[in-house]
Amino acid sequence: MSKEVSKKKKIGKLELFFDIFSIIFLIGFICFYGYRMIYYKNKFLPKNKNGQNITLLSNKIKENITTTGDGLYNEENNYIFKGENVNNYIKYSNMLFRVIKIKKDNTIEIIIEDTLNYLSYDIDKVNYNESNLKKYLNDIFYKNINNTLLVKSPYCTDIIDDVNNINCNNIEIDYIKLLSLTDYLNSKNNTNSYLDSESIIWLNDSNNDSVWLVNNGNLSLSKPNELYQVRPVITLNNLVEFNGGDGSFDNPYTINENKSYFSSYVKLENDLYRVYDIDGDILKLQAEDIYNDGNIKYQLSNTSNVLTLDDGLGSYLNNIIYNNLTYKDILQECEFNTGSYDSSYENTSKTTIKSKIGISSIIDPIFNKNKNNYYLSTPYQNDYSYIYNGSVYPAKSNIVRNISISVCINKNKISTGDGTFSNPYKLGDEE
Repeated sequence: MSKEVSKKKKIGKLELFFDIFSIIFLIGFICFYGYRMIYYKNKFLPKNKNGQNITLLSNKIKENITTTGDGLYNEENNYIFKGENVNNYIKYSNMLFRVIKIKKDNTIEIIIEDTLNYLSYDIDKVNYNESNLKKYLNDIFYKNINNTLLVKSPYCTDIIDDVNNINCNNIEIDYIKLLSLTDYLNSKNNTNSYLDSESIIWLNDSNNDSVWLVNNGNLSLSKPNELYQVRPVITLNNLVEFNGGDGSFDNPYTINENKSYFSSYVKLENDLYRVYDIDGDILKLQAEDIYNDGNIKYQLSNTSNVLTLDDGLGSYLNNIIYNNLTYKDILQECEFNTGSYDSSYENTSKTTIKSKIGISSIIDPIFNKNKNNYYLSTPYQNDYSYIYNGSVYPAKSNIVRNISISVCINKNKISTGDGTFSNPYKLGDEE
């Protein structure tokens, strides 16, 4: 009798253990697959904070995948644009970018379509992580753009001597970087890429003493102190909401983002400007066109290569041109950089002039590439100054050239428009 009781006790304990194990397993099973269900529902049927269904930009772009020709390729769940004729244009922070790729985590890497400006990489440093150019991009560029949707992205700092043997053993992360050798090579379909242009652009990579660049579809190396095109690369987070567009040049992708003044258009009566810097409530504006269609030209100075209010272009701007502006009363006095650009971009702002009208310096964005042959406010060596004429280079400061003006206004003066080319911001009393 006692043996049967003992046997029943053992069976009872096994059943209890099995029941507990089954309950734990079922709870785990439900939790795991419930989480997966919610995860994939949120991934493929995401909602905004108001509970409305939305389309993620990453999912929208991935609707059109190809395996031949120019287009979007799926390479181990990295979606990469390849070829010359691809619909990967996106409007962000009032500027036109190109989508480089969508990563496995659905973050989206984009590069500015044209250029920010023309700067040196550094005086002698070739590692991007140590370069003056990296410092500039994370200071001037990051500060001004809409950075609320950005995430940090990795980049390699390995020495690359051979483009056929690229390793990535050393990695840094940051919000702003330049195009990498790998991403440029991956953008090729046969020998063509949407990233090719007639200009020379800096890349993120280097060897022991030079920096890699793209020169009209070819890779080459340069010492870091040359002035070449700067095209920043940023990464949008994986929750960016698609708002419209088809990725073409005429109808780029648009997203829901916070209002940003940087690079937006402002119309002051009949004159159109772009916002190139923001200082609190003060917007620094760069004229979209050459002053008076180039019918009036002026030398920077006949006695110095430094912009001043006493003579030369500085005096002409703040007297003759200022008094000809019908909206002169709303202009704010602000600082314009007049320092030299040598060992660091920071030196350009070590000396300034305060005035109602000035001109851009070498570190300020160049938005309109069709404006040509005008002085920048940055001196070079003794009697030269930098000019823009399709690119940036030093020239004699006593030659008459076109005039490109910059002014400042308080953003609170603006009450109409949305900052686009077709509907620029306007003053409150303008129609």
